[in-house]
Amino acid sequence: MYFYKAFGMTFSSEVEINDFLKIEESESNDILYRYGNIELPPDLDKTAAMVITSHPEGVLLYWREIGTFLVENGHAVTIKANTSPPRNGLIRSVLIGPVLGVLMYQRKSHYVYHSSVVSKIDGKGAIAFMAMKGGGKSTMAAAMLKNGYSLVSDDLLALCSNTKLPVVQSGFPSMKLWLDSAEHLGENDDDLPALGENVVYDKRILSLKDDFLDSEDSLNCAVLLEYEDIDEPKLIKLSKKEALIYLIPHWYGAMFNGQMIPILGKKRLIDEIAYLADKGIIYKLIRPRSLEKLNSSVNIVDELRDEICRENVI
Repeated sequence: MYFYKAFGMTFSSEVEINDFLKIEESESNDILYRYGNIELPPDLDKTAAMVITSHPEGVLLYWREIGTFLVENGHAVTIKANTSPPRNGLIRSVLIGPVLGVLMYQRKSHYVYHSSVVSKIDGKGAIAFMAMKGGGKSTMAAAMLKNGYSLVSDDLLALCSNTKLPVVQSGFPSMKLWLDSAEHLGENDDDLPALGENVVYDKRILSLKDDFLDSEDSLNCAVLLEYEDIDEPKLIKLSKKEALIYLIPHWYGAMFNGQMIPILGKKRLIDEIAYLADKGIIYKLIRPRSLEKLNSSVNIVDELRDEICRENVI
């Protein structure tokens, strides 16, 4: 058995998850990851690439080419591989991504968004980057790490649900990067393990030991990333009404073609989106597609954080 922590939760796990922070053995961990048998609903479409559906014991996540995961009331996850041999790298990627999101929803401990988050050790607040799949969240976060920032979490923004102001919970010290982004940022691809075996897309795992911030932090701003055929990046502050609309696809429960929305409920979606939109800290960064312009985007975001910090002092 392995013992870990992530997003303020502690885990005992039959699966080795090197991404998480290791902790000492404990008998009182919050969540158990275990292998076991899962009885599939008779009406489940086993030919579908991915299905998320309610289950008498919780939420069922099914990937035809990976495995089946039963998330049980925020306290346990049962795992059954759907392939032989198991695709362990991809099983791990589900456990540190979608399964974590569902766990936090079930526990009602966090408001969860699809986002990568960075901060500095100065305590002046974190920056969350949101984008559609393939939109460069992790690439932007990794570029910020080259400019004095530390990783707070990759792919998941977890806001503590019991605070008036948005407080970010730290995740774990690793991130997923497309190979071309990793190479542009000076990483040696020989040192970066692939996401999994026989994966059709070339994402690599970047482990971070010194560039990880393992503590809670306030959220300074959230930056929604978009690409356009332009020469220089431009930053736009969104009104609260605009933010309410733009944030919807980045709410984690709205991902996977919205399959979780009937499970979680539309009211929860609106309430949690409104919580963040109402803070007036949502921006849109429109960027050139070229990686050569990445530093220009970093500079704009860095200046934005400094400006918000000055305003907060005043």
